[in-house]
Amino acid sequence: MPDRFGKSIYFFLLLLVFGWHVSAQSPVELFRQGEAAQGAGNYYRAIEWYRSALTANPHYFDALQGMGEAFFGLGEYADALLFIDKGLNLDAGNHYLRSLKGRALIGLGRFVDAEAEFNTVLSEVPNQIDARFGLAELDVAHGKVKNAIYRFEDALKKLPDNRRALLSLVLLYDALDESEVSEDYIKAALRYHPAEASVRYIAGRHYVELGRYEEAEYHVTLALNLQPGDQKALALMSRIFLKQEKYAQTVSLLEGMVSSQRDNPELWYTLGIAYDRLGRLDEALTSLHRVFRLQSDNEMARIALEDILIRSTDLEDPVRRDAASFHFQKAGLLEGKYLLSQALYEYRRGLLLNPYSIEGRRGFANLYRIKGFLGKYLNELEVLEAEGADGVDILDELEIQRSMQSDTLAQRWKINQFQMQPKTYQVLVAYDPATSSGVHYNAQDILSRYLVSAITGIPHVTVHEGSAYSGSFSAVFQTAREQGTDYFLLLTINEEERSFAVKGDIYTSATGRKLDHFSIFRTGNDRIAGCADRLGQYMKDAFPLRGTLIDRKFDEGIADFGSFHGAEQGQEYVILRQDRIALSKERIGFTWTENDVLGTFTVEETDEFLSRGVVKKRSFFDLINPGDMVLFPGEKETQTPRDSVPHDELYRDILQVP
Repeated sequence: MPDRFGKSIYFFLLLLVFGWHVSAQSPVELFRQGEAAQGAGNYYRAIEWYRSALTANPHYFDALQGMGEAFFGLGEYADALLFIDKGLNLDAGNHYLRSLKGRALIGLGRFVDAEAEFNTVLSEVPNQIDARFGLAELDVAHGKVKNAIYRFEDALKKLPDNRRALLSLVLLYDALDESEVSEDYIKAALRYHPAEASVRYIAGRHYVELGRYEEAEYHVTLALNLQPGDQKALALMSRIFLKQEKYAQTVSLLEGMVSSQRDNPELWYTLGIAYDRLGRLDEALTSLHRVFRLQSDNEMARIALEDILIRSTDLEDPVRRDAASFHFQKAGLLEGKYLLSQALYEYRRGLLLNPYSIEGRRGFANLYRIKGFLGKYLNELEVLEAEGADGVDILDELEIQRSMQSDTLAQRWKINQFQMQPKTYQVLVAYDPATSSGVHYNAQDILSRYLVSAITGIPHVTVHEGSAYSGSFSAVFQTAREQGTDYFLLLTINEEERSFAVKGDIYTSATGRKLDHFSIFRTGNDRIAGCADRLGQYMKDAFPLRGTLIDRKFDEGIADFGSFHGAEQGQEYVILRQDRIALSKERIGFTWTENDVLGTFTVEETDEFLSRGVVKKRSFFDLINPGDMVLFPGEKETQTPRDSVPHDELYRDILQVP
């Protein structure tokens, strides 16, 4: 107790001395301390000194401006705007501060107000450089990257060593994948400003983009020597270590960072991935769970955690049960809003994590009942029974459904429609690392496996074993041919801070010819799950329904597709000999001639996975036999979602260029 009391007295006296020391300094001295801290990149320390200066003199213009600059440097644009406006109350004609206000407004998404600020400044001083650069940043926010490049390059004609213009051009040309041009600008920035930490940091980012990790490490090391403890540089260094597979160094670096930034979700995410690479499973899961405590809606961290669970844990692991419960609860909420497609996706994801969940299987089954697929509903209840579920309500429901479905199409023709193995389109899925990007480390690899799981449930498409890997077009084309697939899908995955986009090209495995293209873009909460659900719907629609005539009695026949696939009463299909058709090399589907048509199949009754129809021969001789293909001849129009807006987060990077 005496020791604790003595320590308390000691710290109390220390605070008194520090407080006396601060109060003994003039506002100008306090401001200069803040200015020095800001120059060293320590915005938190700068804010502390500026605030002390303002306590001594609330109307100290330089300290108000410093507070605005420091909060702007931290990306806290609302707080920056508060102090900028206080400064403008003292000096309304300050063009630099008005331009800074415009930049803060861009950061807040108030683009119209920002443009008004810049134009006001330029109407008074036509060549004011900060306002001109502000309009360039505004161009980036509007997606007009070429316009922004023109403004920055025009400024360099008069000011060839302007750091902000040079670094902004590096970021812009890197975003456009024009690395040869951006290389020239980063070399110029290094030549003019070799001792600037921000220049070394941007150089590190540039070389990471090019995959030149040793050069990136060199420049970031210099940035940290110039500005020790800079959090952005440390975070970038951790990614460089990860890219070089220096996992132990990554963990050591990140553990030091999270000790002082325990509320930084990005650090915990990256640390979790590094632990996973070292095989430290429990620590990886703990780190990713920490992200949820900080950001319960962090989709990427949840997907990464589930990816680890699927790859590295037993099906009975209790952590998998907890992860699955999240999806089952989410599915229930979506079901309540009658968003059945999204709810179905969530149930599938949950059952992938915990296939033995009675709660999940029951909800999954009930969703099929709501959608009108009573045969599928009964089948899922029977799965529950087989897995030992013996609740009275389940057993009673089983008895009711068996009684109600005793006279179905499948029962009358004595076919177990849920054990059939119909022919499907074989598709290999991969992503292109050259065109994909992610703000989280290894995001593309993790997300590719996640997106493949969205396609796996499509009844007439089989995702080929070995899917969800990265490769160039030629490598994926070769693999698709070697594995004997019909098609391959090459994805471009772009994960940004506030949006998610997936583009895809579908090619024939026979010749590598591109047959179709789609683009899916989402913002807001659940953007990744929304894209995954839309991808599944797109793939289901993109491949025309095909089936096989599995039985025939005179002019009646049974085909192995039904209402679950979209078959409806009155639809007419063509019947073709299997050996007379081939996959089209021009479009997704098959090619045949009228001479190959043996007859028609007109649907009269459907079960979930079966259709009964009238079989009508085409020629005098009846050549139609079980095993022949039944194909829907119509071309389905598929809606392609709007393309993503490129570089929709780029302007936030440009705003942070000092």
